[in-house]
Amino acid sequence: MTAGSGASTGTASGTGASGGTGVGTGSSTGTGGTGASGSSGAAAPCSAPTVAAGLISDFATGMNVSNQLVGGTDTWYSVPTPTVTTGVAHFVVPATTTNMYPAVSTVIAAKGGVVGCVDLTAKYMGISFKISSPTNTNLLFEIASLETTKAQDGSGFRKSFALSSTMSTVMIKFSDLVAPPFGIGLTQSMTAGFNVAKDAAAIVLGVATAGTSLDIQLTDVTFQ
Repeated sequence: MTAGSGASTGTASGTGASGGTGVGTGSSTGTGGTGASGSSGAAAPCSAPTVAAGLISDFATGMNVSNQLVGGTDTWYSVPTPTVTTGVAHFVVPATTTNMYPAVSTVIAAKGGVVGCVDLTAKYMGISFKISSPTNTNLLFEIASLETTKAQDGSGFRKSFALSSTMSTVMIKFSDLVAPPFGIGLTQSMTAGFNVAKDAAAIVLGVATAGTSLDIQLTDVTFQ
């Protein structure tokens, strides 16, 4: 996942043979070429979520909003930006090259204009969301660690899932996420005791096959 730079700039889709889906992140200011909400650079363990509920987005206001697990809000990142109606966001991210992996993403622990991380395992066991697509039949869900988001190398921990043109609920357990075959994520997976759910900075939905465009409707993204 390659993290976009600050103020909604950056890239929403990774390229290359590694299969890294792109990660741009929201509207907060970034620093040093990190995610759109910047980087805290902290080495301390990630804290538990501080909000009462695990809802990231239900788009109930008709706006592109992602609730942060440490309080406050950010936005989902894609190029172009999503079309949001009451209760649903429609993302259409074309593959403009044959080695492009279109994706959409959001940070989940940004605060004060700086991206952070959370220990999801302190409160949750997984994530659910409602999704449909007129064209995509299989996608990847990913959680990106803080270090991966900072490095923009596309190596989030991932789980493949099926979808159809009918809006359906997908549930993914953190225990089902597997390490990427490349990048920082692979290195982290070989570190004793590492758990990306304890170092979560962003979530991503993207294609698994290079050169495939992304067209999804999304709502009710909730950690639980």
